[in-house]
Amino acid sequence: MKDGKFEVGDEVECVDDTNRKNLKNGEVYTMESISIIDNDCINIKDKSGHISGGYYSRRFKLVEPDFQREYFTALNEKEAEKYVGLTMEFASSPSVRENNEWIQDIFISFGYRYSPYPFTAKAFGASTFMRTCPETFQKKKVKKIYEQWVNIYPSGRIFHYRTEEIADKNAMESRGTCLHIRKEYEVEE
Repeated sequence: MKDGKFEVGDEVECVDDTNRKNLKNGEVYTMESISIIDNDCINIKDKSGHISGGYYSRRFKLVEPDFQREYFTALNEKEAEKYVGLTMEFASSPSVRENNEWIQDIFISFGYRYSPYPFTAKAFGASTFMRTCPETFQKKKVKKIYEQWVNIYPSGRIFHYRTEEIADKNAMESRGTCLHIRKEYEVEE
C-alpha cells in the first residue's frame, strides 16, 4: 500500500460481499491491477488464480503481514539500544521463555555492571531475555488541549485570545459575548 492506495501484489481481504456471488467476506485476494479510467476500481486474483474485476477498493482492506519479533540476549544486547523507552516483552529464564510467559514492560536500560541480566524493565526489573512486540512500534499518543476565548460582535467580527482576562481587557463596548472554546485531543508523538 502506498499513499493510502492498494498496489499491485498487495494481499487484500474482502469486507463487503453484497450483490457479488464471486466475492466472500473474509476471503483473501491478491491485487492484480488498477483501472486506468477509475483508479478506485481494482481487479483481483483469488487463490485458484481466477482474475475478476471492477470492484471498488473500499470493499477490501489490506492484509497486514504477520508480526516478526526481534529477540535480544546478552549476545546482542547493544543492538537493543534503539528500543530504550519503548514497550518490550521480557523473560527472566529459558523455561519462562519456552513456556511463552513473556511480560510486557518499558525497557529502561541495560543491566548493571557484572550482572548476568542484560536488560532492565521499569516494573519487571532485570531480565535475561527481551523481544519486540507489536506495542513496541505503536506511536505514543500525547494529549493536547486547545483553549481560546472569542469575543464576538454583532457586526460579525470575532477576535481570539489565549486567556479570558486578555479577551475582557481587549473587548470593545459593542461586544455581544465572549465564547470559551476548550477541546482536548490526542496526537501521535
